[in-house]
Amino acid sequence: MSNTRKHWKQSALLLLVAATAVVSGGYGSAGGYGGTARVYAESATQATSAAQSAATSSDDSAAKLKVTYAAENQKVKAGARVFLRDKIKTSQPAILSYAIGNPAIARVESNGLVSGVKAGTTKVVITAESASETVRITVPIEVTAAAVVAAPKYASVKVTVSGKTYTVQTVTVPKGTPVTAGLANKTVGQVQSLRGMATAYRADVAVNGTFFSAYSDPPVPYGNIISNGDVAHISNLGTTIGFRTDGTAVMDTLRIRTTTKRIAGKNDVTYEMTNDKGDSLSWGDVHTAIGAGPRLVVNGEVKINAEAEGFRDPKILTGGGARSGIGIQKDGSIIIATISGATMKQWAAIMLKLGANQAMNLDGGASSGLLLKSKTITAEGRLLSNALLFGSELKY
Repeated sequence: MSNTRKHWKQSALLLLVAATAVVSGGYGSAGGYGGTARVYAESATQATSAAQSAATSSDDSAAKLKVTYAAENQKVKAGARVFLRDKIKTSQPAILSYAIGNPAIARVESNGLVSGVKAGTTKVVITAESASETVRITVPIEVTAAAVVAAPKYASVKVTVSGKTYTVQTVTVPKGTPVTAGLANKTVGQVQSLRGMATAYRADVAVNGTFFSAYSDPPVPYGNIISNGDVAHISNLGTTIGFRTDGTAVMDTLRIRTTTKRIAGKNDVTYEMTNDKGDSLSWGDVHTAIGAGPRLVVNGEVKINAEAEGFRDPKILTGGGARSGIGIQKDGSIIIATISGATMKQWAAIMLKLGANQAMNLDGGASSGLLLKSKTITAEGRLLSNALLFGSELKY
């Protein structure tokens, strides 16, 4: 797989990122994650040598390429995540790659996303490669104790809409709970049981994610997927929920455009994020996202326009069926729900009554599935392509 650099374009701001997945046919292999995120030995001699090399490379006034990091060190809580790219500045276009010192303390993705594993200190060596030279700098990483987050809660709820009462299965996930997009066998284009994905990622809560081609091979997803900060699949359909490094969630009609050019003999991919109207979205700090739809609730009001989001299937537009949905409550917590049968209008009204301030539909029918630890709340009827996973000890 060729080396590829990815970065985000938000209005006039370009955020630089290193990566190694090639966007091809709308999706790339998740197996490419971490291709340029390496582990280096932290012996006293090697650490000193790396620091001296970094100081020489970054401070040499004769060097054409200069790299700076806008902090003396980077702090992150165990279980939390932060993008290093937000504080990196280069004097000219460059490919960035990252090497972690001690993966038992923290891990770093090929795009500079650092995940705290347990309390302690380590370092990340950032390598910037331009067309003419290579510069390295070292950033100390301090991982502090994990934030205390309440446990997710299950409830079976009776909801009455237009005179009809529905039984809805719900799980409420507190704001800031670690989250990731789960891929079947950690790869785009495969299928796996929901329990299998939950086990692989050590998730406490698992819900099925975006639509996928369940009856063709390979079973590729239809919606947007961002996993570990990398775009794993691109779609121009529906609504997407995203999770930021600060623990908050966002929801919009995310549309992703890519531009590719060559730097230092490697692919440089720029992502431009907008909504379906073409307005720029500030999603550069989103590390996890799943797209499905349609949107059900906007700012505490039922609002559905499935056709405008690109849906044509009568099962979505007018029909009923088993549903999965996800919402953001006013306090930032996440509510996940499943139901055995409802139209989209009914589903939107139900999600609103459950307390969702923002809500969207997920894949449904035989794909609808929901787990809470060892409890199967809603059993999916087929193997799945992807899922949204939450847990206090996620294995990203």
